[in-house]
Amino acid sequence: MISVQGLMPQKRDEQGFTVIELLIVIVVLIILSVLVITTYGGIQQKNRNLSRQNNLEALHQQIEIYFQKQGHYPSRTDMDNSAWLAKNMKSLDPSLLIDPSNPTHSEQLVAAASAKSYAYAPTQIDGVSSCENKDTTCAKYTLIATYEGNVNGASKLTIPSTN
Repeated sequence: MISVQGLMPQKRDEQGFTVIELLIVIVVLIILSVLVITTYGGIQQKNRNLSRQNNLEALHQQIEIYFQKQGHYPSRTDMDNSAWLAKNMKSLDPSLLIDPSNPTHSEQLVAAASAKSYAYAPTQIDGVSSCENKDTTCAKYTLIATYEGNVNGASKLTIPSTN
């Protein structure tokens, strides 16, 4: 006797996925993950650059208000002294001095802008000579922040003194 099972095609057990189907799903998930991570990184970078712009604009306003009251700009030594800031620039939020990509950095401005700090360069009226020895001679300044990447074709944000 011939068995009926021998003549009938065997049914494949279709309860799982094939290796090819699993690989396709994994590849699609990897592509989506890369897109999300890249987009998120770009958004974070834009947010930090916007924070830099806002911080420097607010800092610029505070320094200009100080100039209107005192007739000169503060020296960098003054700007890096928290006690001096608390006494002379009471409405200045110290967090404005910190670059958003380096929140653990001290609240100090540096002479030349770097990727993780802001530069404040006060000078005498000639725009070259230092005014650190006698800060009442500070007649100009430049605030500088380094962008992450470029913003409108610029790698740095530079804000000069108004006067």
